[in-house]
Formats: sequence, structure tokens, C-alpha cells
Amino acid sequence: MTAGGSALWLASPVFALAEAPRCVAVVLDFARTAPTISAAKRIKGLTLSATDLDWRTGSGPLVEGPGEALVMALAGRCDGDVVLGRGRGCCGESG
Repeated sequence: MTAGGSALWLASPVFALAEAPRCVAVVLDFARTAPTISAAKRIKGLTLSATDLDWRTGSGPLVEGPGEALVMALAGRCDGDVVLGRGRGCCGESG
């Protein structure tokens, strides 16, 4: 435990569950502009919308799914949880 007991509440499972959606939204905001994963180019012309939290970005055909699945799509690692926009393949690739 640290001074003032702050480490105790940070390690609480209840705190972790309550803060998880906010943390995913922060990761989504970072990932969409992070130069190391080239997400901006990948999602250009698309609207991304998280179905499990209040997060949306972009304009164009809608791509929606759970926040964690969108993070994976932003990183170029799609899974079946992301519903892709019309005329797009995995992660916004033409197809």
C-alpha cells in the first residue's frame, strides 16, 4: 500500500470494471491517430462507432462493433466482431 492507500482502490476489481469503458475510449482516441499503426490511413472515409460505449469518429460508411474490436481493427487486426461498412473489406480495405 502506498501513502494514503491509493494503491488499494486502483487494484479493486470494482474500480477496474467501472473504468474499463473510459479506458477503451482513451485507447480508441489514441489509436486512431497513432502514427506507428497507420490507422488514420486505414479508416479514412469511414465512420467508426463503438456499440458498447459512447465513442464515434469519422465520416462515411459506418463501421461498428464493440470498442475492443474497433481497437483491433484500427491496428489492422480485424476479427468477426466488427461490422464493416458497405464496399469495404477488413479494416477499411477495398474489397
